[in-house]
Formats: sequence, structure tokens, C-alpha cells
Amino acid sequence: MAFLDDILAGVHLGLFWAVVDFALVFFVIYKILHLIKGTRALQILGGLTLMVVMYFISKNSLITLETTHWFIDKFIANIFLIAVVIFQDDIRRALARFGKRTSVSFFSSNRAIEEASVLEEVIKACSQLQQQKLGALIAVERIANLDEITEDGVKLDAAVTKDLLFSLFIPDRQNPLHDGAVVIQKGRISAAGCFLPLTNLPNLEKSMGTRHRAALGLSGVTDAAICIVSEESGHISIAHRDQLYRDLDTNEMRDLLQRIFSPEGRNDESLVERFRRNDENEEPVT
Repeated sequence: MAFLDDILAGVHLGLFWAVVDFALVFFVIYKILHLIKGTRALQILGGLTLMVVMYFISKNSLITLETTHWFIDKFIANIFLIAVVIFQDDIRRALARFGKRTSVSFFSSNRAIEEASVLEEVIKACSQLQQQKLGALIAVERIANLDEITEDGVKLDAAVTKDLLFSLFIPDRQNPLHDGAVVIQKGRISAAGCFLPLTNLPNLEKSMGTRHRAALGLSGVTDAAICIVSEESGHISIAHRDQLYRDLDTNEMRDLLQRIFSPEGRNDESLVERFRRNDENEEPVT
């Protein structure tokens, strides 16, 4: 009986450590997916997962895909190096944030009033800047963290008000912040004078200025909503998910931002068709 008890104890201990082992792997995978959620890295990870699935399918003896299997086998052999190259920015950001508590959304579910208030202040500021034809670039964080963008900016941690946003973009020699972007995180202005990555999208209009290219650049790697006011034409635009919605009025801007920051956060075809502007005769924008 003592021998049987020892066996049962060993089985229970082995099961315990198996559960712990599984939980650790699950936690690591969850944290990785959480860190890249809302970024283009998640799409790339989906493509890599598909490659692994194709590897096992092509390995099946019933399917003669020898060339495909050979190619994917060579690819997987170097997948670690490939992943480091592809995800270098995300890895650096993840290591900097590892162990820190990150929010899963821009606003918590019980802060709908704060969300509407912040977005309304942004809309009012853009409208006021439009009337004065002052250029502006305002990035509003959603799920993907924008800490990397704010690193080289001037940290503020201030309440979002239309007056403050307006003053940050007054083009005065004593205001060096007006050329950069303002970043809003967790319902507060976290930094100003930030520089955004320029887009690599092909076939962009030659009339499109640096502000619009920078907004599209950030919208291609995060799920943030970037509001642009053109100092040349006075038009208001919003960049989101590699799409540029141009020449918006106040109501259209409010409707679009509400859709972007809705719980679903969808960017469907109806949204594109309703807000996208393709006027070839539009004045150059900056």
C-alpha cells in the first residue's frame, strides 16, 4: 500500500508541475499577443503561424508538396533570426515595458463620459485651428501603446483642453513644439513636439504634405487615430489603419472618432466610403 501511495503521490506531483508548466507558457504567449495587439506585428505573426501550419500539411505523406515543404523547412530553420529582424521595434518596446502594467484599452468601460469629453476637446481644438489655418497633428492612443513615440517629445501630463491644444500649435519662434505632434494617452496630453514615422505607402498624392505622411506612417503601425489640420488648405483629416479621411466637418469628425473608439473599433467598408475623400483637384496639403 505504501508503494501504491508513493506512485499516486508522484502522479499528483507530476500533474501539478504539468499544470504549472502549461500556465507559464500560456502566460508568456498571452503577454506577447497583448503587447503587439493593435499593431501591424499581429498581422505578421498571423502570417508566420500560417507558414507553420503549411509546414505540417506539406509534411503529410498523402500530399506531395515536397518543394513547398523544403522551402518552409528552410524558412523555419531561420525563423528566430527572421522574427528578430521583423519584430525588432516591438521586441525593444516589449522589453522596456516588461513587467509593467499596461492598459488593454484607451479608456476603461466605466469612463465613457471621460472618453466623450476628451474627444470633444480634440474636435473643438481642431475646429479652432482650422478657422485660423494653423497646422496641427494630434495622435490619440487606442490600444497599441505610444510610449515609443513620446520618448523624444516634451513630457506634459496635462488635462486635454481645446485651449491648451490650440496654444501648442501656435507657430511662434518661441514655441518649438508646434512643428511636432501632440500625443494623448489615457485621457491626458502625455507629450508634445513628438516626431512620427513617415509612411512607406506607395502611390501617395504628390500634394500630400509631411503632416499627412507622418499621420499615415503612425496609423500603419498602430491603431491610433491621428487628427491633422492643414495649414495650407485648413482642411481637417483623420488617419487610421492606413486610411486617410480628408476634408471632414465637425460632425463627420465626431462621428468618425466615435466609431474608431467604439468597443468594436471597426474600420469597415461603409466607414471608408462615407468619409474618404478622393478629390484630385484638392489644394496641396501640409
